[in-house]
Amino acid sequence: MVTSWMRETYEQFTERVMTTRAGKIKDIDAVARGRIFMAKQAKDLGMVDALGGIEDAIAYAAKEVDLKPGDYDVRTVPAPRTLADLFNGGGDLDAAMPFRPKIEISADSILNLAPPAMRRLIAQQLQMAELLQRRPILLAAPFVITVK
Repeated sequence: MVTSWMRETYEQFTERVMTTRAGKIKDIDAVARGRIFMAKQAKDLGMVDALGGIEDAIAYAAKEVDLKPGDYDVRTVPAPRTLADLFNGGGDLDAAMPFRPKIEISADSILNLAPPAMRRLIAQQLQMAELLQRRPILLAAPFVITVK
């Protein structure tokens, strides 16, 4: 029973693909059956028309409805949240995070327990967290250089 339903679903899927991608995909069985392809492979096989990111997709959609660059605005709704928003609450995040972590330990007491080398590493991480709270996007190197 399940295999019959799965076969019907697969056939419906392949029929729709062949209808919407008519003339672009020559052999549906070569690209279907749950296979995963890299972007260039998918383009070569006719599964997609172009490669690009979100900006390219927005520009393409705007062009399709005769909008010129600058004639439209793009907004992310809801606005991106920062790490500080998660811990401080903030509107709809209260529903997503019904509890608020409460930390009773001070940073100084933690740092005083650690050896000097670890204190420096912890201080660097705290500085990074502070920067992330001020700016939601941050470019940082994945390493630390220490000069002695």
